[in-house]
Amino acid sequence: MVKRFDKPDAIFVHVFQNAVARIFREPMMIRTDALGGDGRHEIKKLKALREHGLKVPEVLYEDAGYFVMEHVGECLEGIVTRERDCARVDGYIADALKNLRALHERGFIHGGAQMKNFTRRDGETFMIDFEEVIPEGYGEAMRCRDIAVFLMSLETSGISRGLEWVCDLYGGTGGREICARLVSSLRRYGFLKFLNGPVFSRIKMNDVHAAVALVEKAEKVRDGNTG
Repeated sequence: MVKRFDKPDAIFVHVFQNAVARIFREPMMIRTDALGGDGRHEIKKLKALREHGLKVPEVLYEDAGYFVMEHVGECLEGIVTRERDCARVDGYIADALKNLRALHERGFIHGGAQMKNFTRRDGETFMIDFEEVIPEGYGEAMRCRDIAVFLMSLETSGISRGLEWVCDLYGGTGGREICARLVSSLRRYGFLKFLNGPVFSRIKMNDVHAAVALVEKAEKVRDGNTG
């Protein structure tokens, strides 16, 4: 697989995200894909992750403007949208969350933990796309955001799961703490539900709609219904 060092494009969701981060001073909303330099930080991070025994692709070659890495299978997002067996889907989700927890336990943050950034090869799950640069001092918030981004990607893939269910799969005390923080943070954004109105129906903003779905799930957790 060949990857070029391309500067990310600013789209509606990024502009909206930056505005919310400034207004609410919410570290979970900081846009991290705009913080990087020429992309070589991703090469360094992949090498560091492999040294820690994490399942990420090996960097095979690097040059100015691009690098070549090991192919680690098919995107998990595509797999789960085809899969009709719910138990298999839940198994894939559990494997991805197991890898994400291992990443966090070793002191790293993904930054873009969507389903599309997990792959399957020979029965194993891998993590890919570590483009984001995580600002120092926000480790706890960014771990929480990794879970939120994962949940949002489930929504956009047509897989609806409760916050507590996903956090329980993530595991242990860490999962429960993240769920509590997620619920607390998401409750602040109840006003975002207006974005599901007809005025915005023509704007392509799947991530925003997925975020609104998480807000609604957090409200159900508050009422004792995990949904």
